[in-house]
Amino acid sequence: MKKIILFILFIFLLVVFPVAFVILKNNNNFTIPKNEQIYMVLDKDMGSIYPPNAHFASMVEGQKIEFDTNQLGFKDKQRSFENNDRNKRVVVLGDSFVAATQVKTQEAFPAILESLINKKRGNSYDVINLGMSGWSIDQYYYTYHKYAKKYKPDIVIVTVLLQNDIYANSEYLSDLFFGYHVSKPYFIYKEYPDKPGERILTSYYPYKNKVVFSLEQDEAIK
Repeated sequence: MKKIILFILFIFLLVVFPVAFVILKNNNNFTIPKNEQIYMVLDKDMGSIYPPNAHFASMVEGQKIEFDTNQLGFKDKQRSFENNDRNKRVVVLGDSFVAATQVKTQEAFPAILESLINKKRGNSYDVINLGMSGWSIDQYYYTYHKYAKKYKPDIVIVTVLLQNDIYANSEYLSDLFFGYHVSKPYFIYKEYPDKPGERILTSYYPYKNKVVFSLEQDEAIK
């Protein structure tokens, strides 16, 4: 019985909810609230990112939220790849649920996790936030190889939303369910003339010089 319930829940998250979202989104009476006044820029390797070393201010449910991005463009404190304190390191990969631009930096769950662990372990852990709004699983893979592994983490946490984290791995599915696809690298299978019948997994990055998706833009307060 438990397996049946879990299966039904999985189908709902993967199929029913996104279809309902598309139907509602196309209904004129349905609007998506735009609380974030934050913009993203196009990175040549990763797709859309927050500008590095920027300061943002936005109104969320009547409350002013301010945060800074670090040298890599993530909503986290400045972190060095060098672990001079010899702390245990935890890297968190994910999308907007990890970036959490709707709350203060210290209220995002990686920061809360770091605080809770260090209260018990005496400031011996770094929990590094590598979340970025709109990202999907393929971008988590790129992030791990470009940034995360340079921290030499002891633990890697990958968070997955069974919606856009799945569909945004494909241009076709993004167009089908959301009506747009983001400017980002995709993994595709490609056939090469000199290797007939063999399909090779490769990286494909469309619209490399064009921003296709961004959040509602406002000024970055320098």
